Amino acid sequence: AWGRGIEKIETASREARKPIPVFRSRPGEVNVTFPFPATSTTSPTGPVVDVVESVVDAGEAQARAVLSALADNPSITQKELARLVGVTERTISREIRKLRETGVIRRVGSDRQGQWIIVEGGEE
Repeated sequence: AWGRGIEKIETASREARKPIPVFRSRPGEVNVTFPFPATSTTSPTGPVVDVVESVVDAGEAQARAVLSALADNPSITQKELARLVGVTERTISREIRKLRETGVIRRVGSDRQGQWIIVEGGEE
């Protein structure tokens, strides 16, 4: 389930009488292109940008909450993380995968008895 972020962006675009953004998804990421005239010298502003910033901020806050919980308890389970952060286990699974793929965290030991290590600087 994607939630309502894309729907909110499209609605805000329509209300602002702006072109609807183009959404592209690949494993682990979603790209959004906001078309505006090439002759424009200003950055996009208004309700569309506000919605996008709130969606991005929410994602960053979620990642920070997961990292904070891992720092407090490196042996925490995904089930416990989900309850602590207030999201589903599937969301935690995706967040963990993103953090692992970007080199921010790594797992040491087994799935059952191992621990999460937060890698300084995002790289080993």
